[in-house]
Amino acid sequence: AHTWLSQNPNIHSTHDQMPTSIESKQSAKAKYELVYFDLGGRALETRLAMKIGKIEFKDTRLSFPEFGKAQAAGEFKFGMVPILKVDDEQISESAAILRFIGKLSGLYPEDPIAALKVDEIVDAWENPQAPITFTFLPGKFGVEKEKFDEKEKKRVRKFINDKVLPEFITILEKHLAKNKTKGFCVGSSLTIADLKTFGWVRSIKSGFFDGLDKTLFEKAPSCLAVYKTVLELPEVAEFLKAHPKG
Repeated sequence: AHTWLSQNPNIHSTHDQMPTSIESKQSAKAKYELVYFDLGGRALETRLAMKIGKIEFKDTRLSFPEFGKAQAAGEFKFGMVPILKVDDEQISESAAILRFIGKLSGLYPEDPIAALKVDEIVDAWENPQAPITFTFLPGKFGVEKEKFDEKEKKRVRKFINDKVLPEFITILEKHLAKNKTKGFCVGSSLTIADLKTFGWVRSIKSGFFDGLDKTLFEKAPSCLAVYKTVLELPEVAEFLKAHPKG
C-alpha cells in the first residue's frame, strides 16, 4: 500500500517539500481555533503540526481564571481543554484533535499499519500522563484536595520520577531503537508520534514538572534523537521563538 509518507521520505530534511494538496485535505474554507492554556501541555504537538502543515488557526490561550469561568459556564463539551473549533463545531480530546490535524498536515500515515504504529506511540504516552495528571487534579481521581497536601504530592511525584517514568522510558527507548531510521518514531518521515514524543521530552528537560529529574532522558538516545529531529525543524524553531512556553 502506498502512503503519502512513503512517497515523501525526506520531509524532515527538505522542509519546502510539504504536500501541495494540503488545502484540498482541509474542510473547505474551514476556520480553526485551538483553545488551551498559555503553555505546551496537551496542545504543543497540535500547534506544531498546524505550523508545519501551514494550517492557519487562531491560537487562543486562556489564563487559569478565564478557564475556570468558562468551565463553570459549561463552555467545554467534556469540561476540559484543549478543544478545537472547526467553524462552529467544537471537538474535544487532545489525541483526536492531534490525529485530525495530523491528517490535514500530512503527518499521519494513510497506510493502516503505519497509522497503527503511530497511534501506539501517541497513546503510550498516556501511561505516564495519567499519574502526573493525578498530582494536578486529585479530585478527578476521587481524592479530596484537603487530603492531597504538598507532602503527599511530593511523595507521588517521587514515585513517578523513580519508577513510572524510568520504566516507561526504558520500554519506549527499546521500541524506538528498533526503527531503522534514527530520529523518527515510525518509518523515515515525520509524524505526529514524533511531535508527541518531542513535547514530552521537552517538558521533562525544561523542568516544567516539579519533582521530576530533568535528566531522565539522558540515557535514552533514541528518544533524544527524535527530540533533536523535531527541534531542528525551521517551523518548530520559529514557533518556539515566538512562544517559548509552547
